[in-house]
Amino acid sequence: MAVQFEMNLPGRSGRANLGCLCLFLAPFFGVGLVFLWIGFRDALQGDLQGGLPVAGFALLFLGFAGLFLWLGIRSNRQKRALQVLREQCPDQPWLWRPDWRSGRIQSSEGKSAVLLWIMALAFIGLSLPAVLAIPSELEKGNKPILVALVFPLAGIGLATGAARATIRQRNFGRSELELHTLPGVIGGTLSGALEIPSKVRSSSGFKLRLLCLKRTTSGSGKNRSTHESVLWEEEKTLLRDFMETEPDRTGLPIFFNIPFDQPQSLSGNPAILWRLEVNADVPGVDYAAQFEVPVFRTAESRPDAAPAPDPTASFQPSGEAWQPPLKTRIQVTETLRGETELYFPAARNTGALAALLAFLAIWTGVLWFLLEAGAPMIFPIVFGFFEVLLLVFAVQGLFHAVRITANRDQIELRNRLLLFKWRNVVASSDVQSIQLKTGMQSGTKVYYDIQLVLKSGGKRSAGSRIPDKKHAQWLVKQLERAIGLC
Repeated sequence: MAVQFEMNLPGRSGRANLGCLCLFLAPFFGVGLVFLWIGFRDALQGDLQGGLPVAGFALLFLGFAGLFLWLGIRSNRQKRALQVLREQCPDQPWLWRPDWRSGRIQSSEGKSAVLLWIMALAFIGLSLPAVLAIPSELEKGNKPILVALVFPLAGIGLATGAARATIRQRNFGRSELELHTLPGVIGGTLSGALEIPSKVRSSSGFKLRLLCLKRTTSGSGKNRSTHESVLWEEEKTLLRDFMETEPDRTGLPIFFNIPFDQPQSLSGNPAILWRLEVNADVPGVDYAAQFEVPVFRTAESRPDAAPAPDPTASFQPSGEAWQPPLKTRIQVTETLRGETELYFPAARNTGALAALLAFLAIWTGVLWFLLEAGAPMIFPIVFGFFEVLLLVFAVQGLFHAVRITANRDQIELRNRLLLFKWRNVVASSDVQSIQLKTGMQSGTKVYYDIQLVLKSGGKRSAGSRIPDKKHAQWLVKQLERAIGLC
């Protein structure tokens, strides 16, 4: 069966690109060596305060130049190996990657930690001269120099993430996914077994999430950016592992039905990625692992195939046994009058809110810099417009709370935003259905909103920004029971 899976393959162009990279990096190596010699010369002559910083900066400069050269050589070798595999299996692109070909895929957490450390050191190291110059520049009245603090602060944030990823890898080791279906089949299934080289015990179980992502890269050079949007996702919770008697290993069965109308793995720009995410809440740093898995249309793909029975069903909670995540701030209670009450407090999604506030702080700093630097008015106007939007989102996330009270007669929706309050009442008999709607997306994290679909055709919001699909479905079920829809 014909497949779409294109990659740029090396040949003369690969060698030419590597040669161009060497020519590009040659001046950087030259400058680094010159400053390294100057730094050591000054230090040996007794000027330690002047020589050692110069030598340290030169070593950092040489280190990054060497890293880019190593990455270029490594990429060229990988492309040559890919060319050989493509020639051997032209119609089976899931065999072009060595890890896919072996059927054993390692978690990307280790690579993520290394990348975060590199980025953190780059932000902190390369911004150090500007940060050291801030006191003297402020004495001269150069207030816009304070914008330079954005870069080391970003570096500290990246270093925090890198430290968490490093601790996670040390605590849990490198997880490995063994594929039982190679590849996962569009209109079929993806199955396998995940092994964690340590014992992971979580009272809330393991959350498995299979995502189909569209990755788009735009711009080039400094303006290059990558965005991932979720096209489809499915998740489940496993309460136990199949290696319960093993003291130092954890095993999880993996199984997902894949709809026929979803796209297959595709490289290029845009690219289609299929990613398996596994998470578990544990004391300290939580367990988390990601795997990019091959999913393709094959001869086994069936547009009319019924979903296959899930062999992991016995590992999952039943509809009645499923419980909300322990760390959720959304509250569900039964009142003394027998009503069901859902409370969505303000500032309930702390992770997404912290990211938004950090971005808002950086955006505000850039806007202030534009005003102080006397930039053309069009730039402060455009940046100011988006500043207002970000402030609206931040205020809503920080201070908007919703309380929903439902019974067989009515659904009462009470909203509070700072000093403002408003109330809506919907008769239960007017509700045709209660649906989930995909809401905002932060990275690959999708948040869900609950909507009341009225018989008149209108809709009412009944809770938003729920970060867990199973939890959102459970909340819908609570409302349906309260008003007698099920």
